[in-house]
Amino acid sequence: MTRILALAVMVFVAVAVFAQTAETPILTVEQAQQRAQHARELMTAAERKVRAAEKKEQAAYKDLEAAQKRMEDAQRAYEEAKMRAEQATQASRAVQAEFDQARAKHQQEYQNLKRAHDAAEAARNSPR
Repeated sequence: MTRILALAVMVFVAVAVFAQTAETPILTVEQAQQRAQHARELMTAAERKVRAAEKKEQAAYKDLEAAQKRMEDAQRAYEEAKMRAEQATQASRAVQAEFDQARAKHQQEYQNLKRAHDAAEAARNSPR
């Protein structure tokens, strides 16, 4: 802001010096006061515009920082969710393997029970 204000002041000074050095008719005090007042009003308006622009810039940077934080939070949440999904996949595979073993054992025990049942039936039906 100070750079812009200093630049604006330098421009007005340069314009004033140029206006004095150029061959312009000599102004009355009243005319000079009016021109000085007009220049002051222009400078004040420019200063207000600079302040408004700086406020917008600060707000934009604040929004940018907030968006960056949200993005970092989202990235962190994504990484955590990805890790949980990988852990769930590993757990699912382990449980599936356990289920497959239990099913194989159940089928083996069922076959044993069927053989024992068939043997008992055969013994009961055989002539004595």
